[in-house]
Order: sequence, then C-alpha cells, then structure tokens
Amino acid sequence: MSHLPSAFQIAVQDCIDAERNADRGSVRARNDRSFDSRAHFFAGWCIRNELSEHDLQKLDDAGCIFVLGTYLRDVKQGDNKQKKADLMADTLCAYLSTAHKYLQHRLGQSINVMDPTYGGKQNRYHPFLYQQIHDCGCWQQKHERYAPFTMEIFLALQRWLAGEPDPTATFLGKTHSVYDWTRLGNFIGFRASEYSQGDLGRGELFNKIPNKHFFDKNYVLIPYKHLITRYKRGDVVWLELRWKHDKSSFNFVKKRFKITGHPIYCPWSFGTARFARNPKDQLHTTTHQSHTKKESLTEETRRQAPVGYR
Repeated sequence: MSHLPSAFQIAVQDCIDAERNADRGSVRARNDRSFDSRAHFFAGWCIRNELSEHDLQKLDDAGCIFVLGTYLRDVKQGDNKQKKADLMADTLCAYLSTAHKYLQHRLGQSINVMDPTYGGKQNRYHPFLYQQIHDCGCWQQKHERYAPFTMEIFLALQRWLAGEPDPTATFLGKTHSVYDWTRLGNFIGFRASEYSQGDLGRGELFNKIPNKHFFDKNYVLIPYKHLITRYKRGDVVWLELRWKHDKSSFNFVKKRFKITGHPIYCPWSFGTARFARNPKDQLHTTTHQSHTKKESLTEETRRQAPVGYR
C-alpha cells in the first residue's frame, strides 16, 4: 500500500482502526476473548515442547498437520485451559481452529490442513486431525442437558409455594421471585440474558429489568397507584414490556401481552409482583408518573398488537 497517496493511506488506516475498535456486542467480545486465550495457550504449548519460532518457520503443510495433531492429542488428554480430559468435539474443533490460525499468522501464509481425498460437499480436516475429533464425538458420554419447561413443572412449583406456612414471607423471598421471573421469561419467549439485557456492567449488582406498563381496553396508560383498583374493576387489559436492545438510548423493544387470567401464564401476576415486593419502587414510579401526561398508544401501535389481541 506504500505506492498509494499518503492521504489515502491515512484514510485506510483510520478505517482499519475503526473496524478493530467497533463494538459488536457481548457475544462477539466473549468469542474474541476465547480466541485470544486459546491462541496464547497454543503458543505456550509450543514453548513447553521446545518448538521455537525458528522451528515453526521451517514447517510446511505436512509438518503443520503433525504439530496440530500432536497438540490436539494433548488437549484431549487434559492439557487444556479447562484441565479436563472429556472435552466435547466442538471444543476440540475450537482449539484446533485457533491453533491453525495462529500458525498461519506466524508463518505469514495459508496452511492447508484439509483432506484432499474427501469428496463431500464441505471440506474436512486431514484424517490425522479429523479422526481424533470424530472418535471423541462418537465415544464420549454426553453431558446432561437442560430439559424444557412443562406445565406440570410450574403447577408443582405453584403447589409447593402455596403450601408454605408463611405465605407473605414466601412471596417476598427469593424463591418466589425466581418463580415469577421464570414464568415471565417462559411466557414472553425470551431468555433471562435477553430480557435482562446481558451481562452485568462494572460496578452493577443487578441486571436491568424491562419497564412494565399497564393499559386499559382503549390503550390508555393506567397509573401504578390506581392499578389494583382498576384491575378489580376489570379495566386492566394489556401489559407492555419495554427494554433496550442495544446501547443506544433511542432503540427500544416493545412487547404487548393481553391479560389472560391463566393461573400460571397471566402477565398480571408476575407483572405486578415487582411492585408488591418493593413499595419504594412503586412509590418512585408513581411519583414519576404523576408529573407526566396521560399516555395513549397510537393507532400504529394498536395495529402492531398480536393477532387476536387487537
């Protein structure tokens, strides 16, 4: 790029720096940290096995395959960051892929570690590498997986909570709170990491929770201080959840749910539990709303309501 004008070189470098420093979210950041950590681990493995920089520079494709195969064997036997000998096949592939990219970076050239005789639609690693991963996937005992929630699970939890000797203490306790938040996540179809907005920031003790707003059948906002009274009169019809989906202060996700009266999946019960457990939060919200004008959803928002709820 040295033959290009200096002004254009500066512009290109600025573009490269912006791309490197761009915020791509917490998932991409965790993946980058995992890659860097495994790359450092492979570099340390080379040093422990007396593979110097000079030795690596003399490797051809076949030599790189033998180095990667030996590294993969050691990783399988427990010489890895987790210090475990039962890593899943996907984890072994991640270690192998990182080491492969590390060698390509150090040698400054592309290294072919694929099977030249394989006739499938997708490329496959050289048999010396592929067989080690394949054997691990075939013979390894699968880890336990999370089972999906069922109605029987929530009914059993409801009966267990209702049978506690002190209903008030149970409702204000952590167990009932977790029960309510689990129902909320299951009802709206989002995992806790999504509707709680991901990882905790520096100095934060709790995840952020979505804002809850209740509306009547005419889509008029109901103040929290009138919520219980209006609900007894049958005026509360809609629950709206709002939360940010990125770092911008203007991008919000809105989800609306109709009050169903279901014993488990009714948004009224877990929507009001937060304010019943924390009167200070309710007082703060009520005071804040007393200075705002009555809010009404627009016709466009009304048209976006789920089918059957309009």
